[in-house]
Amino acid sequence: MTFCCFLAAVLVLPSEALAQRISGTVREADGGRLISGGFVSLLDQSGVAVEADFTAAAGAFSFRAPGPGEYRIRVERIGYAEWVTGPYAVAAGQALAITVEVPRQPVRLGDLRVEVTGVCLDDPRQGEALATVWDEARKALETAVWAEDRGELTFTLTEYERTIDPRSLVTLGSETRTRHDVRPPPFRSLSARQLVTQGYAVVDRDSSVFYAPDANVLLSEEFRDAHCFGLRRDEVEGEARLGVTFRPSGGSNVIGIEGTLWLDEASAALREVELRYRNVPLPRGTDRRRVGANLFFDRVPDGPFYVRDWWIRFPVRGRSLRPVLTGLTGDPEPVLAAYRQTGGSVVEAFAGRRWFGTGEGVVVGVLRDSISGEPLPGADIVLRDWNDAVALNPRPEAAEAPFSAVTDDAGAFRVTGLPDGVYALGVDHPRLRTAGVRPDERRVVVEDRSSEALELWTPSAETVFTRTCPNLPSYGSRGAVVGVVRDPDTGLPVPGVAVEALWRTWTMRMVGGMVDVTERTDSASDVSGEEGEFALCRVPLGEPAFLRQAGADVGVELELLTRVAWQDVQVDPTLPVESPEETSTPAVQEVAGAPTEEDVITLEPGLVHEIELRSLGETEMGRLLGRVRDARSHRPVTAAAVSVANRREEVQSSGEVRTDRRGHFVLGELPVGEYELSVRHLGYEPLTHGVTVTRSRTTEVDVRLSPDPVELAPLVATVTRLRRLETQGFYERKHWGDLTGLGTFFTAQDIERRNPFRVTDLIADAPGVRVGCQGGRCGVFSRRVSNGFGGAGCELNVYVDGVLVIRSGDGRWRGNPASVNDFILPIEIGGVEVYSGAAALPAEFSGFDSRCGAVVIWTK
Repeated sequence: MTFCCFLAAVLVLPSEALAQRISGTVREADGGRLISGGFVSLLDQSGVAVEADFTAAAGAFSFRAPGPGEYRIRVERIGYAEWVTGPYAVAAGQALAITVEVPRQPVRLGDLRVEVTGVCLDDPRQGEALATVWDEARKALETAVWAEDRGELTFTLTEYERTIDPRSLVTLGSETRTRHDVRPPPFRSLSARQLVTQGYAVVDRDSSVFYAPDANVLLSEEFRDAHCFGLRRDEVEGEARLGVTFRPSGGSNVIGIEGTLWLDEASAALREVELRYRNVPLPRGTDRRRVGANLFFDRVPDGPFYVRDWWIRFPVRGRSLRPVLTGLTGDPEPVLAAYRQTGGSVVEAFAGRRWFGTGEGVVVGVLRDSISGEPLPGADIVLRDWNDAVALNPRPEAAEAPFSAVTDDAGAFRVTGLPDGVYALGVDHPRLRTAGVRPDERRVVVEDRSSEALELWTPSAETVFTRTCPNLPSYGSRGAVVGVVRDPDTGLPVPGVAVEALWRTWTMRMVGGMVDVTERTDSASDVSGEEGEFALCRVPLGEPAFLRQAGADVGVELELLTRVAWQDVQVDPTLPVESPEETSTPAVQEVAGAPTEEDVITLEPGLVHEIELRSLGETEMGRLLGRVRDARSHRPVTAAAVSVANRREEVQSSGEVRTDRRGHFVLGELPVGEYELSVRHLGYEPLTHGVTVTRSRTTEVDVRLSPDPVELAPLVATVTRLRRLETQGFYERKHWGDLTGLGTFFTAQDIERRNPFRVTDLIADAPGVRVGCQGGRCGVFSRRVSNGFGGAGCELNVYVDGVLVIRSGDGRWRGNPASVNDFILPIEIGGVEVYSGAAALPAEFSGFDSRCGAVVIWTK
């Protein structure tokens, strides 16, 4: 047995000894520097690469030739012209040592002329400029294919799947996982032949599968034959880029792709492949620009390129049942329910045993409160790609962001796992959200896996005060108390709680030559919003004040030393949560977002001063009420300047007012006529739009401002209110409900836009309630209140035009109660009010069995 093994070894050794080997170094011509990281190939007599590798740190390489013959060496470098040597004759068993000198011929993409034309070439190698840019992209993609074939490169990946709201693009749900020892490519692609013949996506009624091309596909003849190509120049993050564009060239009916291979103009390195899908059957409401994929490339030092980050985004279909003329239901129409985005990032890269730690960049810093000067613990620090911030995409929540941290007790934070790049750093904190303030994102550069230590400050007290109390001057002796009403046991926010600040004031007057001093109590009040937030304006600076829940005996003593003080209030469980109508009215307050007026009267001894307060009777007057929101994120725009000018007289007809923290404004007592409504806010395109003020009516406007730079046209929806609903107080209750967060309201325009099939389809969208159906009957139940009978839901009372048609107890005491859908069709409705508990109910809808809440329906 030993002899046989020895013979086998003897038979192998001569074969190894006869192997041909070509080794050497690569350097720049004329004794220039050694070239490391060059992609070197051994070409046979027909020009086919039989071996390839990257040169080592000293420019060294070594190939084993498959047999004797003539071979050439090809050297490729990103940003330099390709170089091929003359032939080297290699005899059987010869070990040849050579030095390859490469002329220095940089490729200057910035010198290329790019013309904007409609010409699309059949081959990317056509045209001098296009061929030059394509050649640089090809080099990078070929190194990626080489790394896949060698199998020496492995990754640690973080992958995710996210469900995205189709309007705001806020993440609704997310799942992540980490995988180790993954060989490239990091995602799976079909072959080029399959993609060209079957399409880049398979979409049917119940499911969709979308594919992105990998480097093999992009280099394939099938891909080149199916597309035409062009050139495009652009700038991203201050980096000039050149792109090879491609789009389908034939009339195929399969789902195809179009896009751009983007290269850095200075270094000629491949940065990104941007993709969009063509011929995709999209559900109604889908924005085609949001359906696509992106591949972001990086390079191992002195090694191959690889896909560092990637994502594919596609629509999720829902069903809409729309009534047809016969009254029957047609085929379900697919509508956009959400977007699904799947993607991932390379956290670590390994070449053999060498670790590159591509994701270990770190950003560290400390956050301080500008008002107190102290470190601010508990703040969310979120980093995202700077391109997303520039594109004004909504900020991700900390729980969904891949790179985030929370400040500790010392205000310090540390965000790890960051690839080199440019990021936008955002700060969020419950205090800032309460005041309606969101600091601007800060640009952070991570280079060589590190960045400068940061010292961050929250916005100043003056900034917070201006946002919180936009209708008060930014100077003077008044400040604001901002906070959250919380449950004392759980610490959770409590909405709908009346909060007040009390302080003493003194009035002096001369009576008979003597000074008479009168003491009284002044106050400011607010009702906590949906997240428990409140803001009390006009609180005097430097004076003792008492903060409490309205009606409580205990509270907090405080004294404002700056324009803003942060102070939470604990709710007293023994006190009822009052509706706005039940809350006491302070002596001086801001009414419906309009500015108050105060006058100072000089008192002189021995004189009697008469003051006449005059109220206007019914005249040819109307008023303008509205809300200003961001056209992209739909969030309220605080402290926007709103004014109107009379079109005929071309003079200012109203003083300028500012929107409150919920974006509301009121312009009252306007003469009937045509006006130009002007809305301005820093960071948004100014908006001017015509509105009509009608006699004894309130005109309501919904203003959407487009962020600057403008990508969306400004939107203004003007609504003349229904007279029937105006007289019934619907709009007044809606205004206060929007201010306090008590109640959900649907106007005729809301109903028309939503197009519900049944009344309960509309009501189901209201927070705090649910719709339950059994045996053909549908009822509306409160999520916040139980009826105490076996855990069954607490059903809301239902009113139609002020008449109680469904009583909360009917489901318990009557065998076959009516359904809300039996009384009215959606097309007959002019307005709907939904109150999910007794605390939110106006007095006119309170009464027997009303603790569960009510649905109030008004016909047109």
